[in-house]
Amino acid sequence: MEKLKHLIKMEDMGKRDDIEALFELSKAIKENPEKFRNQFAGTGKRIATLFYEPSTRTRSGFHAAAHELGLGVIDETAESSSCLKGESLEDTIRTFEGYCDGIVLRHEDTKAGNRATAVASVPIISAGCGKGEHPPQALLEGFALNEKKGKIDGLGVAFEGDLKNSRTAHSLIKLLSLYKDITIHCSSVPGLELPKEYVKLMEERGTSFSQCSPQDIPRDVDAIYMTRVKQELLKNKKHDTQRYFMDQKRLDTFSKDTLLMHPLPRNAEIPSSVDKDPRAVYFKVARDGVPTKQAILMATLQDELSL
Repeated sequence: MEKLKHLIKMEDMGKRDDIEALFELSKAIKENPEKFRNQFAGTGKRIATLFYEPSTRTRSGFHAAAHELGLGVIDETAESSSCLKGESLEDTIRTFEGYCDGIVLRHEDTKAGNRATAVASVPIISAGCGKGEHPPQALLEGFALNEKKGKIDGLGVAFEGDLKNSRTAHSLIKLLSLYKDITIHCSSVPGLELPKEYVKLMEERGTSFSQCSPQDIPRDVDAIYMTRVKQELLKNKKHDTQRYFMDQKRLDTFSKDTLLMHPLPRNAEIPSSVDKDPRAVYFKVARDGVPTKQAILMATLQDELSL
C-alpha cells in the first residue's frame, strides 16, 4: 500500500487492496509484536494527539500504539489548549505541526478534518470528527471481522441504534461496501436513521441494504453492530429507544455464530451481564485495536512498509 497522506474519510485508504494490506500488517504486528517494537526508536519522530472531545479507547489506544513503535507523543486536550482563549483549530494545527510528524485529531466539527488538512504540512488522522466518520475505528473493526469470520465477502451485518450520528457506523459501512455480496440491515431509532448519502453509496456499490425493525433482523446475521444514542447531540429530544436493547434473552435468539459488536462507550443498550457471552467481542476488539493503530501510524509516517 502507498503511504497515507491523510486519513480523514475511508476513501483516503484507497482501494480494497490497500485496506487488506493494512489488515495483513495489523495481523503481523499482533502475532509478532517484538518484530515491530521500536520501529521509530532513534528517529526523533513524534505524533500529537489533539482531542477536543472526550475519548477513552481511541486516545489511549493511539498512545499505546505510538509507544510500542518508539514514537514520542504530545498530548493535548480542549481543557488544556488555547482554544479556550479563542484560538482557531487552524492556528493550533499550524503550531503543532512544528512539534511533530503527524497529528491524530478528534473534534466536534464534522468538517474539522478537512479544515486541518487545508493548512497542515504533516499527516492528519481523524479520530472522529462531528457526525462524519471515524476511519481508524472502522479499520480495527474490519480487521476483527476479517479475523473472526475468515473473510468479509458475503457477510451480513446489522447496524442498530443511532445511525444518524454514529461516525463509527458511517465509516464501517463504507468499508464493508467495498466487498462483494455484502448485506447491510439498518435498524434505526426513529428519527435517527442512516443519512441518505450512505444509502446512496451502498446502492452505487451494489451492496444489499434494508431498513428493518429490531425484530426483523435475520437470526443468522453474521454480526450485530450496536450503537448508543448520542444524547449530547440531541438537545434533550426524546427518542423511543426501548426496543434497541440487547440483553441475554434477545441475544440468545440469534445464531451461536452471530458476533455482537459495539464501538464503545455503551450506555444502557447492552447490559454488562452480556459481556461473558463469547459472541460479545467489543472489549476484545478494543484490545486488538492497538496493532491496527500501529499499522495506521506506520502507513502514515513510514515511506516503505514491510511485513
